[in-house]
Amino acid sequence: LQCDGSSGCCAQPPTQGAGKGRSLAILDREMRLYTGRLFKICNFLPLSKNSKIPVEIAPFSGYKGIFLLSILILLLIAVLTAVDQFIKMTVITNLKPIGSVTCIPGLLEFRYLENNGAAFGFFAGLSWLLIILTIGLMAALLVFLFRYKHHTWMSRTSCVLIIAGGIGNLIDRFIFGYVVDYIHVLFFPYVFNFADCCVVVGAILFAVWYLFFKDKKEAADKK
Repeated sequence: LQCDGSSGCCAQPPTQGAGKGRSLAILDREMRLYTGRLFKICNFLPLSKNSKIPVEIAPFSGYKGIFLLSILILLLIAVLTAVDQFIKMTVITNLKPIGSVTCIPGLLEFRYLENNGAAFGFFAGLSWLLIILTIGLMAALLVFLFRYKHHTWMSRTSCVLIIAGGIGNLIDRFIFGYVVDYIHVLFFPYVFNFADCCVVVGAILFAVWYLFFKDKKEAADKK
């Protein structure tokens, strides 16, 4: 027993089990705290009203949240750009000397092509115009990506894909004066590359988001 000299009352000291219970409760709260922050950073999963995650961490905002989200987005863009450049260097080293390799007969081949136009060979011979337009588009998307307040995972993903693909092909234009293409689906008349795939998939996602999800998200955020 522990006695309080001023009041003359004695109290039972906290048991070891009670201390462990409080520790587990604190640990559980911390785990839910960081799990909630992770989901909110990525914006992959919505937090339902019945979620056990504490209400005070649901709107993950503030300078720290914005900084972490910005780092994640820039890292994804850098990784996709690096993948594109690695594939192109491999193609230049191994595919350029032989020209083409059949991967799936009648369906897919890898063919080395120097493209001085835009994606799928459009606007051939307008390299400097394409460089200016690409830089302007990338700048506009970056501003939109970091300034727009009603993003979903689809809008962010679309911007990341378009920016990474644009930068990948822009690097080619600055270094070689043309873009290295290598993917040829035989029923499709154009040869393209990984960066083109990123741009096209990103553009489709952006269109779907704009047509079907943009207004709903903005209306939900205003409530």
